[in-house]
Amino acid sequence: MTVVVSLRGMVDELQMVSNETRAYLNKVTGEFFTIDTFGLDFMETGEDEGMEESPDWQREYYRKVREVESSGDYLMLPDSFEIHEYQIIQDFCFTIPNENTSGLFLDMLHGAGAFRRFKDLIYRYGIENDWFAYKEQAYKKIAIAWLERESLAYRDDMKRAQSE
Repeated sequence: MTVVVSLRGMVDELQMVSNETRAYLNKVTGEFFTIDTFGLDFMETGEDEGMEESPDWQREYYRKVREVESSGDYLMLPDSFEIHEYQIIQDFCFTIPNENTSGLFLDMLHGAGAFRRFKDLIYRYGIENDWFAYKEQAYKKIAIAWLERESLAYRDDMKRAQSE
């Protein structure tokens, strides 16, 4: 039986990806697993010194990390470089109907603190719902492209827009 991946689950997982994490999909079960910096370090070093004194949850986590690393059942999801949230933000700015407002948003994307300024502006202009819907659709496209590239079946279980 071929696994059918939840598109909602994949989008949720992709939105949690950062420079400090890697997310994986078990292509047999359809389950996702995210590895944090500690798990990534563990994967690189393989050191499990003192593991027997660790709490049960931590031993289980590292056991799962080792399984991800050694099993051919796991596929790494797109990372933060492949997702490129800055580009998604920039593309969203071009969708803002008011040309002056769009220009303001695009101007603030330069330099340190661009993400914080963007977040402040979407709330100031009351377009946060538009942004979150746009972002979710962008992540959905990334997820579908990846799933199709990997020849994996998926179900579109994304919540319908409230306006429908």
